[in-house]
Amino acid sequence: MEYRCIKELILEKYDGDGCSICGYGTVPIGSIWYEDDSSNILGGEIHLECKSGADDFGWIEITVKNLAAYFELTDCDEQCREDVTSCEYWDTEKCKLHQT
Repeated sequence: MEYRCIKELILEKYDGDGCSICGYGTVPIGSIWYEDDSSNILGGEIHLECKSGADDFGWIEITVKNLAAYFELTDCDEQCREDVTSCEYWDTEKCKLHQT
């Protein structure tokens, strides 16, 4: 799934091994991210890889709650689903791809 940041988010920076690099960065509004289910470096609920627009981060890990608060879905792997109310991340109100 692909997401766009809709609200600026400030997070601690980590290297590729999950070690803090002593600083914070900003996830800018409009940056594009995709979910990577195969990675989990820090133990976060959702691992997002930056596709474009975020110079401070190559990846982030956030909670499902923060995903809903700071990001909107722009591309969904579940487009063929008939019953979107069963989607584990979004309901029909938040899923722009499934709104009529």
